[in-house]
Amino acid sequence: MALLLRLLYLLEQGGTSPLFYQPMLDEQEARDAALAVLRGTEPAEPYFKAPGYSWLLAAVIGIAGDAWPWVIRGLQHLAGAGIVAMAAALAGRLCPQPRWRRVAMPVAGLLAAAYGPLIRLESNISLDFWVVFFQSAMLYFLCGLMQQARAGKLLWYAFVAGLCAAAAWLTRPTITVLLPFLVLWIWLCVGKFKGHVLSMRQVILFLLPLSLAISGVMARNWLVSEDSRAMPWQGGYSLYHANRPGVSGRYFTQQIIVEGEDANPTRQLAISGYLDSLTTESRNDWEKSPDYSAVNSYWTSRTVAVVREDPQRWLELMGKKSVYLFTDKEIFNYEEFDLQRELSPLLRYLPGRFGVVFPLALASLAVWGALSPQRRRMHWLMWLYVVVLGGGIALYYTSGRMRMPLAFPALVLSGVGAAGLIYVRWVWKFVAVLLLAAGVAVSWTDWWGVRSESMAHVDLARMSNAAWHRGRFEQALELAEQAERLEPRYPGLPRLKGQAFYGLGRLQEAAVEFEKSVRVLGDETSRKNLEVVREELRSGEG
Repeated sequence: MALLLRLLYLLEQGGTSPLFYQPMLDEQEARDAALAVLRGTEPAEPYFKAPGYSWLLAAVIGIAGDAWPWVIRGLQHLAGAGIVAMAAALAGRLCPQPRWRRVAMPVAGLLAAAYGPLIRLESNISLDFWVVFFQSAMLYFLCGLMQQARAGKLLWYAFVAGLCAAAAWLTRPTITVLLPFLVLWIWLCVGKFKGHVLSMRQVILFLLPLSLAISGVMARNWLVSEDSRAMPWQGGYSLYHANRPGVSGRYFTQQIIVEGEDANPTRQLAISGYLDSLTTESRNDWEKSPDYSAVNSYWTSRTVAVVREDPQRWLELMGKKSVYLFTDKEIFNYEEFDLQRELSPLLRYLPGRFGVVFPLALASLAVWGALSPQRRRMHWLMWLYVVVLGGGIALYYTSGRMRMPLAFPALVLSGVGAAGLIYVRWVWKFVAVLLLAAGVAVSWTDWWGVRSESMAHVDLARMSNAAWHRGRFEQALELAEQAERLEPRYPGLPRLKGQAFYGLGRLQEAAVEFEKSVRVLGDETSRKNLEVVREELRSGEG
């Protein structure tokens, strides 16, 4: 079922979406990074973002050629079906009795197979899906440590879990905050049943691939720039903009979706903001010999400063982010999932969504009294993952694609919760119902207006720009006009409409829109566009 749904969605998007062949923003940045790997033209600096996805995408482009948009999405959909299989299997492992498994496994599997936000994420050319896949696989193999009797299998499971953790770290190192807790869990929980000497060997094998991955990144950074930092230097800038005064905490706001050749301005904005803080002499020195760790440190120190300046504001923001983590609303930073669901005949009717999964997962807490000590420790691992990694995510953005790693344990636990609602004793059944109601309240209440908030006009603008790049000028104009009906004051609209009109040969209307764009944006591209249109109008009159 999971494979069929994903195949249908792949065919649907390939035939209808203006974004399928024309990546924008983070997707364009991922493609450009992959092409730089293939050409050997990566910048001689420490990694700005983790390199794992660019390596994978480079391999796909190198092998598949022009068919790469189909192949990378096909691989991601195939791996997504693997997540479904792991969710169903793990839901069975966490159940105390066979009759529970007959409910838990189908519920977890069906909700995972029909989980629309995950299917949509699998279709994105971005690193976020593979973070979900590798971290989910890591959880799957770590839970296997509690059920393997032979020492050889235990060590093998620990090593494979470590490989998955290393792959996740190379894709996005947010897992770093979780690693000490995972080591502690192996030592205390697995060691209690299997012996601490064997547990120590498991810890070593779990950490070995991670250590090699981190050492490799540090060595590469040192060789190209004499800066041996392990973490990407984007982190400080993102941390500041996720915690500064006035932010929503849900997504990184894109002011306008009208990029040119540059895919994502974040790197340049991080550098220019840092240089603005320097004296002229220091700026000249930096430009002669760039120090990207200094850029990261600058933005990190600014984050600390704004938190110290008003700790109450920051604690309130973190409280809101904690609630946003579990809301049913899905925003992918640059994408409005509700709009994508409405545009897709397939996604529109799928029942899997966070507002269904999270309440059932919360209800699974009521089954702990029926669990053996070994299974209880697997449950501890799932909730440890949710709490610690959720806290790390909340330090940044709690948008749908950032919080997606939490969906896997929620899907697994939702199956256990559904079985518990049927099979636990009546007292605990009452507790399960209360927990289910609390989950519904958190997920479906319009906290601070987040569920009623819409970024659809931004997503329509992004699609309009993609359609224009592809030469679909009628579609570009239609999408821009849809965005205008939702938010007439969106600053990028005149430029989007102007470029669509120009593509259609409607020069007078293009000139009017570009004049508006010059007044609203005042950017050089709008001025050049206006000059080109005026020159063509004069030539036509002549």
